[in-house]
Amino acid sequence: MNNADEELQEKVLERLGEDPTINVEAIEVRVRNGHISLQGSVESRDDRKWIEALVRQMPEVVDVLNYLTIEKDERREGPAEDQPTM
Repeated sequence: MNNADEELQEKVLERLGEDPTINVEAIEVRVRNGHISLQGSVESRDDRKWIEALVRQMPEVVDVLNYLTIEKDERREGPAEDQPTM
């Protein structure tokens, strides 16, 4: 990871940490040339979408791959929940 990617990773984690509803410790953020990969688990589908939206709003972000999974029963809604969104 180059310096720009490291800086962006820090900014993304800071941004997510500003939201008290997000458990940043449960999320792994990887960055490569402005492309963000989110991995880990969240409590709901809404949380998954909200986190992706927050990251996409950042001007330095080129694209987001959302591999976040749902911890609770909402997982039964179908396999599309675990598919990355682009």
